[in-house]
Amino acid sequence: MPSGQTRILPKDITSYDLLKTLAVLLMFVDHAGYYLFPDAMWMRVVGRMCVPMWFFLIGYARTREIPPKLWVGALILVLANIPGGEAIFPLNILGSMIIVRLLIDRLMEAIMQQRVVFWIACAVMFGVAFWSFDVCEYGLQGLILAMFGYLVRRREQINDDQFIRTFMFFALFAFVSWQIVIFGFTSYYLYALVFGIYIVLEGLWRFEPKTYPELSRELPAPVVGLLHVGGRYTLEIYVLHLLVFKMLAPYYGWGPALFRPEYFQWSWVM
Repeated sequence: MPSGQTRILPKDITSYDLLKTLAVLLMFVDHAGYYLFPDAMWMRVVGRMCVPMWFFLIGYARTREIPPKLWVGALILVLANIPGGEAIFPLNILGSMIIVRLLIDRLMEAIMQQRVVFWIACAVMFGVAFWSFDVCEYGLQGLILAMFGYLVRRREQINDDQFIRTFMFFALFAFVSWQIVIFGFTSYYLYALVFGIYIVLEGLWRFEPKTYPELSRELPAPVVGLLHVGGRYTLEIYVLHLLVFKMLAPYYGWGPALFRPEYFQWSWVM
């Protein structure tokens, strides 16, 4: 999902490769649950774990570049909604990522001057997040998670770990709260969601750019290659696999057919 890489990357496995490949695998579980096993709520719980990773990396990144392929990928997925009768809005997560990249630096510069202003802004974002879901996937949840990445990247500059960790728990509360509203998680699904997102955020708290030459030498070349693909072609993987699901879902009746009126059924054209 994050944009394809344009710079020369190391031949060794990097921490980005590991994190993004994990996020891709969790994403597959999530989308398989949506399209193939809509009643398997545990797949949606597991799939939620990838969302903080994607938005964290936006805030953590040093650049706010929005490459053409990100715009193209977002547009392709918008157009792909039409044959299946799915709604154009909310915009897909690629559209959300574009918006977050455009906003985050300006927002953080405005609210980081005073802590009281920062926390008021956080409370307002949490309070109005529900309405933002009509505009783009995850709405202000995505921005809040990206803010966590922004703070972690600037940990030494901020020099206040307690402040950043407090925000981490706010991000946990905000994300889980709205996922409960959307999916209706209860009982052990809810406990698993809270625990899983907490573990993810703890891992992201410790994230650092690293290369692993020894691991690269020890692993078989095909495994290293797969980790490179998973970590460096996430945008392409995201767009292609969703296109397959979206194209086949109306024909095979996959997913909770909420947005597929009869005139969009493939039976009309096949």
